[in-house]
Amino acid sequence: MEFTTKISEQDYIAGYRLAHKSVLMTMLSVWIYVLLAWFLSLFVIGLINEPKNSSTCFNGLMVLCLLGFLWFYLPHRARRRYRKDPSQQGEAVVQLSPEGVSEKSSMGSNSSRAWTVCSHWRESKRVIVLMTQSGIFYMFPKACLSAEQQDELRGILAAALPKK
Repeated sequence: MEFTTKISEQDYIAGYRLAHKSVLMTMLSVWIYVLLAWFLSLFVIGLINEPKNSSTCFNGLMVLCLLGFLWFYLPHRARRRYRKDPSQQGEAVVQLSPEGVSEKSSMGSNSSRAWTVCSHWRESKRVIVLMTQSGIFYMFPKACLSAEQQDELRGILAAALPKK
């Protein structure tokens, strides 16, 4: 199977999140949201009871820091990685064969991996991500593929690797 892809910034962010999704990251996210809720409740109670108290200011500052981390820093970090890597921004020709996967970028880079070095694949609404054992991942945006190509891609990946 051979097809051409072009990864948008939104596809890259979705693929990056999907590739780095793990139990640890989920637990960390839940913990940060619990902290955010805790500091937000302390801040609101402090504003009602003692608006000029220093602990109220600290709780408000913690709320701002956690919100900034969750909503601005993490997506900004992925966007910066996308913008600094010109090979992600051009078109790429992906070829899947019984031996493995290869990708030729319009920027001139070529990569090829055998199925034995790939660990698993994942799928979201926007992208399908193929992970290697070393942490490198291939992203296949669904917007670049027809429904038949998506089904064929899923079949090839399911035959070669487990889905997580």
